[in-house]
Amino acid sequence: MQAIEFNSFISEGVIKIPFDDKRYNNRKVKVIMLFTEENGNYDKQDLLFAFENAQKLNIFSKIENSVEWQKQLRDEWE
Repeated sequence: MQAIEFNSFISEGVIKIPFDDKRYNNRKVKVIMLFTEENGNYDKQDLLFAFENAQKLNIFSKIENSVEWQKQLRDEWE
């Protein structure tokens, strides 16, 4: 697989590819869109929604000592 990175804008559903190379005509491609945000790379409301849902799941309730738990996680990386 070959990757080419470039920046572009979406205009009426069209992304202009900023080069004209005949080798790439009629080729199948996989497109992944990464949006560049003007004021950061997150939406405040999306984060608040995610935090509220995580809180409802209570996924950290079984951790008795959070400092020790973090130390154990870090030991796994080394």
